[in-house]
Amino acid sequence: MATGAGPGAGSRGADGARDLLRAVGSLVRDEETGRVGVLQDVLTFRDTSVPPYLPPRTRTLAYIRPEGGGREWTTDPGRVTVVGE
Repeated sequence: MATGAGPGAGSRGADGARDLLRAVGSLVRDEETGRVGVLQDVLTFRDTSVPPYLPPRTRTLAYIRPEGGGREWTTDPGRVTVVGE
């Protein structure tokens, strides 16, 4: 995982991920890779491979698609900044 990413990197908690939802459809930068694309969604999912007797493991990801179309990628929402802010 890259370190020293842009502003706000790694600082968004659950509230920050919810705030990022307001930017769905906006142009964003993945500060980890430097790629720019359109934010499609921010989703939290539960890892179903964890046995039921262990605590559940969840992860929140931002889904970004290249501006002109193409293959979507995921990243930590804390590493996403809206372009122009």
